[in-house]
Amino acid sequence: MSNLNVNRKNLMGWIFTSLLLALTLFTSCENELTWNEPVRDYLDKYSNTAAIEKHEISCEYLKDSSDEICIPSDGAKTVTFYLRNPRQYTLDPITFSTSGSGITVDRTRRTGQS
Repeated sequence: MSNLNVNRKNLMGWIFTSLLLALTLFTSCENELTWNEPVRDYLDKYSNTAAIEKHEISCEYLKDSSDEICIPSDGAKTVTFYLRNPRQYTLDPITFSTSGSGITVDRTRRTGQS
């Protein structure tokens, strides 16, 4: 009888600990991508849409009070955008007039870079 009580206590302790761990995990995670976005929407977004994944700037820069990047205007700078384009959409990066502005657009295709 005593052995049965010990096994029951061990089982109840294990169940309590597991429930407490699960509760802590689900209430403490604040990863919006994991918990708030349905899987179908997430997969659709990353398999059907083109977007800028990262960028590189050829000079040091500061951020303003709104956390916006401020690139110095002294001399030539290069800004490189790395796109996610799973459907191989034809993208035209020129959405404004560059004539007379000193801005040049290089449409070099680079693959396999992260």
